Order: sequence, then structure tokens, then C-alpha cells
Amino acid sequence: MNRRLYTGWMRQLLFFKTPSLLILLSLISVIRPVIAEQTNAQGSPIEFIINDERVRSNIELHLDATDGFVPLSALGLPRSNEFIARKARKALEALGYYQPDIQLEGGHQGWRLTVEPGSPVVWDDFVIQITGEGKDTALFKEFVSSWPMSVGQRISHDDYERQKRKLAQIARDNGYFQARFLKAQLEINPS
Repeated sequence: MNRRLYTGWMRQLLFFKTPSLLILLSLISVIRPVIAEQTNAQGSPIEFIINDERVRSNIELHLDATDGFVPLSALGLPRSNEFIARKARKALEALGYYQPDIQLEGGHQGWRLTVEPGSPVVWDDFVIQITGEGKDTALFKEFVSSWPMSVGQRISHDDYERQKRKLAQIARDNGYFQARFLKAQLEINPS
């Protein structure tokens, strides 16, 4: 009885699922050669017009761009304009730029990405509060007093995340194995 159910299930898989898969693969097979004629095997060329080298480098990193090319997707297709613009915006936000001017021209045959980061968002205030049995130890008091970010300094997500990891590591190294963040929040108000 189980064998019949299994065999029936396999027939169902072969007869109902495979044609859909074959149609999808056929469409990809048709679309890919047409687009491949218009793109390079390395991906699609991109020209960056960005004055700040740190911003440019971070955008290239987010796009996985190398040697002036944005790599193809996992299906071997060029990236969309929306993908490139979204990745550029995320790269800028990570560096504290929340109101950039991003201009993307062209398409998979070649893009021109022009970025003016705008004014960075800066620390207006921050609160570090340690609670629990270790809150009054010199170790945690020293960590809070040596917090490297200051009011007026440009926000960097990397710096913020690095400090959180450092605090968690200090807690673990000193036997506070149950330590956790009750709230870790970075509120951005870019206005």
C-alpha cells in the first residue's frame, strides 16, 4: 500500500511538476542567450561617478563589483536597475548617508552610477545602560566611559555593530554567559 502511494506521488511529480520546470528552464534558456549577447561574461559594465573614495568602495563592495563590472545574478542574468540602486542606497546608509542623490543611467549593457552622498547623519545622543549583577563592575564602567562615538560624529553602522560585539565579548570573557541585549536600537532621523 505504501508503495502504491509512493509510486502515485512520483507519477504526480513527474507529470505535473516537471512540465512547469521544463517550461521555466526553456524560458531561461531562450532569454539568457539573447541577453548574454549584450553583456560580458564578467557581468555588466558600470561606471562610478563618486567623489568620496570610501563611499565608492562601499558601494562596490555591496554590489560585488570588480574591475568595473557588476556580476550576473545566480541565474546568469544581468542585475536590474532597482537592484543596483537599492544596493547603492544600503551602502550609503551603512556609512551614515540617508539622503543621497543617486542617479542611475543605462541598463544591463552598461550603467553610469552618479552619487552625491549629501550630509551625513550624526550622533545626536546615545544611551548605554548596563543592568544586572555586573552593572557596577569597573569592567563595564570602563567600557561605557571609553565609548568611541561622540555627539556630532557621523554615524557608522560598522562602528556601532563593532561596539556591540565588543561589549558582548567582554561579558562572555568575564563569565557573564547569560548576558544579552534587552534593547539595541539605532534610531535614525535624517532630517
